[in-house]
Amino acid sequence: MKDSVLNHVVIDSIHYLSMKINIMQGEVSKMKKTPLINVLAPIVSAILGGCLVLVGQYIDRLNRRKTETKNRLKDIFAECQKLQALMKNNYRELAMAKVHVEYWWYCYNLSVGTQKDYDEHLRSQSYGREIERQIGEIKAEYIGQVYKFKMIKALPVIVETELNKIIDLSNAKAKRYSNSLSYDDVRFELVGQDEHELRELYYLNLHPFYIINYNLEEVIKEY
Repeated sequence: MKDSVLNHVVIDSIHYLSMKINIMQGEVSKMKKTPLINVLAPIVSAILGGCLVLVGQYIDRLNRRKTETKNRLKDIFAECQKLQALMKNNYRELAMAKVHVEYWWYCYNLSVGTQKDYDEHLRSQSYGREIERQIGEIKAEYIGQVYKFKMIKALPVIVETELNKIIDLSNAKAKRYSNSLSYDDVRFELVGQDEHELRELYYLNLHPFYIINYNLEEVIKEY
């Protein structure tokens, strides 16, 4: 907004200088030319013309710098959107892994439990830990990108509030299955239901990302 106002001021100044040059040239042509006027008139015209060139170059540099800065902000915003999408994908995978951890543990503790059930339990645990590690890295990367944006352009106070929420995010645990539950109920009903509920609970963690990305986009629009 400030750059736009400055551009208008500079452009108005150019128009004003151009008008002054035309008026001066007209007046000089009407006057009885003396040696002093003959000397000063081209000098003044040259000075004013040089000023116009400098002002034009300044406006060009200003516009190029503004375009470059806006493009940098757009690149950071695009990265933040990508990280948000990665978070959503990882939360989906984490919900599946955590529910499977409990499911395979339940299977292993049944009277017909096998070593394969236990191995699947461990595999799901390992996968879940890996996904949580990735979530932590994405959170850190996202926060870094937002602060990079903030170093270029000021952000609303709400962005800092939502960043603190992201820092404090935690991952809920999956429900455990009692051995008293029937296998069919667990396998064909509860596992799918619990995975869906846990996934939707994790998706609530994305809310701060949505708010921050919305504000980043609005700042870019107003730039």
